[in-house]
Amino acid sequence: MRKVVIPNLKNKEQFKRMMMFMFALVIVIVLGVAFNSVWQNYFNYSPELRTDTLWRRGNVLLMLIYMVIYVVFSRLVNAYKVGSLKISGLVLSQVLAILMSNFVIYFMISLIRRGFLSLLPMIGLTMFDIATAIIWCIVSKKVYAHIYPPKHSRKGSYTENEYESGQVYYLFIYQYKRSA
Repeated sequence: MRKVVIPNLKNKEQFKRMMMFMFALVIVIVLGVAFNSVWQNYFNYSPELRTDTLWRRGNVLLMLIYMVIYVVFSRLVNAYKVGSLKISGLVLSQVLAILMSNFVIYFMISLIRRGFLSLLPMIGLTMFDIATAIIWCIVSKKVYAHIYPPKHSRKGSYTENEYESGQVYYLFIYQYKRSA
């Protein structure tokens, strides 16, 4: 496999930020489109309202509100930390963000429709969102690891003298400060 070569540190950090933004943008758009399809097919069932041009803008606005709610909750639970979390941590963060955002948007839809609606479409949306998030976590983690391979540590290769003198502790602190 071919490695991506980025010349200097400033460009490397900019590229990493852009890549993380693109990862986040992909999942936000996919989940937003999935919500919009559920909204259009199951909750927005007034034929008069579907043809009104102002109402179409309202549909787009509701999709954008869902996307903003999802982004806020996913930032709250660190669901975009592809480089620092394991896949299981990413999946858990994504699932929490999806559950919270779908819970909030269900009550918003219920307020819009003036009554509690069937939970089945939201449960189906949640299952689809979770499956999408799992796929996104695996793919984004593999792409990130391919572009930025993990650094090998010296763990397990220290001598007794290094342990006794405390050099191991200072090596870990140095590696932590260096990576931050």
